[in-house]
Amino acid sequence: MKLKTLFITTILSLVVLNCAQSTLGGEKKPKWVKKRPVTRLFYIGIAAVEKQVGSQDHIQAAKSQALNDLVSEIEVKISGEFINQVSERAGMVEDEVKSIVRAQTKTAIEGYELVDTWDDKKTYWVYYRLSKGLWEEIQREKREKAMRLSLSMYSTGMSKLAARDYGSALTFFSRALQPIQPYPAEPLETTYNGNKIYLQESITLAIQDLVSRIELIPPAGNNDVKMGQTIRRPYTVKTVYNDDSGQQIPVSHLSLKFSFVKGAGKLISTGRSNAQGVALCRLSKVTAQDKIQIVKAEMDVDAFVQQDSVGTITKNTISNMPFPSANIVLSVTGLTAFIEAKELNLGRQIKLPQIEPAIKNSLLENGFTLTDNLSKAEVMIKVDAQSRQGGRSHGISVSYVDLNLSAIDMRSGEEVYKNSLNGAKGFDLSSFDKAGINAFQEAAKKITREMMPQFVAKMQGK
Repeated sequence: MKLKTLFITTILSLVVLNCAQSTLGGEKKPKWVKKRPVTRLFYIGIAAVEKQVGSQDHIQAAKSQALNDLVSEIEVKISGEFINQVSERAGMVEDEVKSIVRAQTKTAIEGYELVDTWDDKKTYWVYYRLSKGLWEEIQREKREKAMRLSLSMYSTGMSKLAARDYGSALTFFSRALQPIQPYPAEPLETTYNGNKIYLQESITLAIQDLVSRIELIPPAGNNDVKMGQTIRRPYTVKTVYNDDSGQQIPVSHLSLKFSFVKGAGKLISTGRSNAQGVALCRLSKVTAQDKIQIVKAEMDVDAFVQQDSVGTITKNTISNMPFPSANIVLSVTGLTAFIEAKELNLGRQIKLPQIEPAIKNSLLENGFTLTDNLSKAEVMIKVDAQSRQGGRSHGISVSYVDLNLSAIDMRSGEEVYKNSLNGAKGFDLSSFDKAGINAFQEAAKKITREMMPQFVAKMQGK
């Protein structure tokens, strides 16, 4: 009897000890922690994250990992035939398009539910699931809503096209692509005016046809420009639509952008066509020395496509379309300069001028034209330079040159530049006269190095 009692007591002790060990870290491990569930009805996401002492960050981290796990189970069906068309239009490889399609489909995950959580001393577990039927229903509703909005925009665009409001039509067509951009590889079959259409394809073809018929016509005749001179009259670019009969119809409300493709200058980079289909290129000044310079006028894609809300595939598809452009060719000449120089060496006119040639060379290097006829000049440069005797020390004579330089805009009569130089120093072993010549040479170097760059920048508006 005692032996039987001892045996029962031992068994009870082992049971109690085993229970204590099982509950030491919390509840008993659920089945889903031990083995991942398998079901045809749900997408499943499970994650385990190590706990951090004094922090609850593991809870959010586990949720994020579990949802990523759930999303990885969702299969995105992609039509091989349709993906070829999308890839070609966007100028992308098929694998890149497929990757974007899958990512877009899975980004806005919703409808999931928390099934359970479990933790022990070291690890936190979480279990989410998403009904496959619910997911399909959510996706269907979102797709149909996007198609309704897109079709409405497309319909408005077609109405604008019929009314010859081509600029507005282009805007509505581009907006029609935005709601359906999460579905770039789906045909999106719908009905328009009683006919079945593939919505994405129809919108893309409408934009392609429209932009292929738009033409930009640059200003006719010679576009002569003086470098650095203010250009007061804008250049006109005509925007027309070539219809099937060969008629050119003005395009209003069309946004253009302007940029130098050769040369440089100051301009307003955007413009918009008016009711007569005329857009203005407001070029205020040319600052480069090239004899022929080109300003390119082109349709401003960013103006009718809201870049921040457009996906990569849609953006590439639109950017790859052949948008019209035109070149405004500028024939550029430099300002015509007249130089009046007085160079006196110790009170006598210098035989071989030093400063005037240096100024001429600097002007020619910077695109100016020189003239001996003041009436033809656009700018007159006056130089008054005189040397003075310095001292003599250890057999070395020292002379100095002082000068004043000013420039007058002959079109306005205003003095546009003024500067002076004092004490340019020259040395010679034999005489103050030769020291003066050397001082003139030193002054010429300083003018070339310091004054002329300032003058050129002032006149050319740099």
